[in-house]
Amino acid sequence: MSDGREIVDDAERALGHVREAFPALDAQEAHALDAGWFSYAYIVDDTWVFRFPLTDDPNDAEHAYRKERLLLPRLAPAVAVAVPEIQHVALLPDGRTFMGHRAIQGEPLTVDAVHAMTGEALDTIARQIAEFLRAVHAFPIDEAREIGVDEEELCDEYEQYREDARRRVYPSLTATQRELCDGLLHQFLSDPGNFEYDTCVTHADMWGRHVLLDSTPRVAGIIDYGCVCMGDPDYDFFPLQFDAGEELTRRLLDHYGHGDPDRALRKGQFFAAVDAIDTWLTGLDERCDWKLADGRTRLLEALLA
Repeated sequence: MSDGREIVDDAERALGHVREAFPALDAQEAHALDAGWFSYAYIVDDTWVFRFPLTDDPNDAEHAYRKERLLLPRLAPAVAVAVPEIQHVALLPDGRTFMGHRAIQGEPLTVDAVHAMTGEALDTIARQIAEFLRAVHAFPIDEAREIGVDEEELCDEYEQYREDARRRVYPSLTATQRELCDGLLHQFLSDPGNFEYDTCVTHADMWGRHVLLDSTPRVAGIIDYGCVCMGDPDYDFFPLQFDAGEELTRRLLDHYGHGDPDRALRKGQFFAAVDAIDTWLTGLDERCDWKLADGRTRLLEALLA
């Protein structure tokens, strides 16, 4: 326990909570999956994924879980790939929610997977992701607000990231790296065209690990909706630009019908840098070594793209 909160940070503890809350599942074993920003995650009997809130931002986890439970049943009929169907919801002894859905089977989309694909397979996957994103971006704004999806007004926030980076991140960079970073941030923030978009619902976490492929290969499902928000649709293209490469991203933008793919890719470099800076700053605030290392690695990758 920490501050009265239940920390479900190992598989045996998770299994105990699942057994107690859902005896009909007759759960036999659990194994840890990669933890996210909001959750510890476990695969139970190779069938169910259960997520338990992290202690860092408990209110964020509760908000994310509620948002997913309300959003996903409305989104699922509009998309042609599997999304999590939350079937099990219960409370921990401290009153916070944990929840489970049937696992969506598949392997994450990676650069190595892309390199092994035929051009036809790559095009199919790009088209599937484009269709998925068009459906997400078309989700009614009024409904999104009603179920608690937040709207991100990021111009001022980006300016703050630049100031915070100069104070707290730049001292750990070389002079060349600082110059590259400052140039990238200035180039984006000084171009009004980067802020001309129609606000829409975005997945906002479209990393390759959340795009699951079957053996065909085709996209079997897309997971992890805790970051869903309303904002710039271009934000949904940058993670795959870095996780799966420019060729797939250009095909994705083409199938999506994007009006300015080159701008989307330039914006993607900025989004990647700011996302990395955010992770680095969070690592400093939380004294979390893995977030510091991840933020640094991804920032340098973005600067050299």
